[in-house]
Amino acid sequence: MLILGILVVIVIIALIWRYFSHLVNPTDTKVEGGINKSLILYFSPAGKTKRLAHLVQQETSADIIEIEGVKEYSGDDKARAFREWVTGATPEVKNKLDNIDKYDIVYLAYPIWYDTAPMIMKQVIKKHNFSNKYVVPVVSLNKASQGSGRSIRLIRHHAPRAKVLPRLLLQDDGKDLQRIQEYLKQINMK
Repeated sequence: MLILGILVVIVIIALIWRYFSHLVNPTDTKVEGGINKSLILYFSPAGKTKRLAHLVQQETSADIIEIEGVKEYSGDDKARAFREWVTGATPEVKNKLDNIDKYDIVYLAYPIWYDTAPMIMKQVIKKHNFSNKYVVPVVSLNKASQGSGRSIRLIRHHAPRAKVLPRLLLQDDGKDLQRIQEYLKQINMK
């Protein structure tokens, strides 16, 4: 009986591990078919992600919208970011995104906070329908962040019918335009 119990526990752990490890991977690797409209949604409390989002716009001609919180973020607000991360808070978004239905591909640009996307991005993903849209996580890295797949897990969990593409990792180091161009070729957008 003890052996059977141990086997059941091992199977349950393996299934849980498979489920969660699967969520860190993109669902798609390339864009298939024609893309009519593209949108960049970016969150940039310190300005770095804004610069990078505009580089992506330069290469894609996408519409672009900044995500702002009802309660404004100040620069690199680590204490607030930590509280939101620990509590799973979903801060309210100041600007209304009326209609993302008309877009085929949405670039979500954000910094990595505590090994994942900021919780305000979680709110954006939860409140809008990303079904059958290509979603490109555009990750603004800093020295401490590694571009964790946890941000893909957040997107896949809250937008399960989205076609999530691999992350576009940017560092604001002068090489990002080249990274963007190579990435767009890799996913069939150039």
